[in-house]
Amino acid sequence: GSEITVAFHADGRLDGQAGCNAFSGSYTADASTLFVSSLTATERACLDPPGVMDQESEFLEALMSAQTYVRDHNVLTVQYRGSSHGLVFIAQRQDVLAGTAWVLEAFRELDMLVLPVPGTQITLAFSNAQTLGGSAGCNLYNGGYALTGERIAVGPLSSTKIACAPEVGTQEARYLDGLQNAQRFRFGDGRLYISYHDGDAELIFVQDAL
Repeated sequence: GSEITVAFHADGRLDGQAGCNAFSGSYTADASTLFVSSLTATERACLDPPGVMDQESEFLEALMSAQTYVRDHNVLTVQYRGSSHGLVFIAQRQDVLAGTAWVLEAFRELDMLVLPVPGTQITLAFSNAQTLGGSAGCNLYNGGYALTGERIAVGPLSSTKIACAPEVGTQEARYLDGLQNAQRFRFGDGRLYISYHDGDAELIFVQDAL
C-alpha cells in the first residue's frame, strides 16, 4: 500500500516520494560510487498504511548513507553504510500509452465478456500531456492519467451531458466507472487491457486504425 520512488536528474538533483512525504536533494556519482546530500522532505504525518512512517525514516536514512551502486539493465541497487543489503529499485517505464488511440472491444466482468451495444463506439486516446479523452458511446469525456510501472490512475473525468438511450446510458456509466477505477494496464495480442475492481473486471481495447 505504499510506494517509494527516486528520480536522478542530470544536473545533480534528485527527488521522489518516500512513502508518505516528498523529498529532494542533491547527489554526485561516478562509475560505481554514489553520495547523497542535502535531503529535505515535507512534513506530513501518514497513518495509513501502518508502519509507513518508520519505513520512510529508514529509507531516507539509507539513501543519505549511500556509498556505491550497481545498475543492471532496469534494476538499480544502492549499497549504503552500515548494511550488507541495499536499496533495490526497478526503473519506471516511460509513458508507453502517450500518443496512442484505442476502441473498446469488450468488457470483461469476472469470466464473462460483454460486447458494446450495437451501433455504439467507445474510444480512448492518450495525449502526450498525461491527459486522455474520447467518446463513451454517447457523450464525450476527458481527464488526466498517471502511470507508475504497470499501474494506472485515471481522473477525475468530466463529460458532456447529452441524453442517451437507456441501454447506451447504462453502458456509458459502466465504462466510465471502470475507467475511473483503473488500477493496472497491460498489452497482449495487439490489445490494451485496463483492469479495475481488483482485477475482477477489464476494459479490452483494440488499436484505433485512425
